[in-house]
Order: sequence, then structure tokens, then C-alpha cells
Amino acid sequence: MKVISSQKFEKDLNKFPKITIDRIITKIKDLETGKENLDIRKLKSGSDYRLRVGDYRIIFEYDKLENETVILLHTVIHRKDAYK
Repeated sequence: MKVISSQKFEKDLNKFPKITIDRIITKIKDLETGKENLDIRKLKSGSDYRLRVGDYRIIFEYDKLENETVILLHTVIHRKDAYK
């Protein structure tokens, strides 16, 4: 799988401390390689999913691009703000 991050995702990611960024990047790599037992849930509205990383949530979606599954990363946000 290929991972594509949005500008918003990059901007949001850079707001966090380095240790949190490292944890988030590790989870994204696990998602990209298809590692099992990740805490992923489909959101009720739309085609988005969320990946839990401690108190933070990565909002993303799966898409098909030229016969390949692509992961589009939309944002990373603290859990208290994620479901408003």
C-alpha cells in the first residue's frame, strides 16, 4: 500500500512534540505494511477511518489508484477534538 498525506495532515503533525510524532509515524508505517491488531474503526459519516495512537486519532481513508490501494491521511488530532 502507498500512503499519501495531505497538507493539513503535515501541518497538524508538526504541532506535536517529537516523541508523539515518532509514535504517529511508527503507526503509519504499521498501517502501510498491513500489520494486524491496529485499533482502526470506520467512522459513521463518509468513508473515513480512524487509527488510534494513544490520545491521538489519525483520520484517513482508503482509495484505489491505478489498481493499487492508497491510504489518504487527512488529519491527526487529539481525541477530545476528534469527534465533534
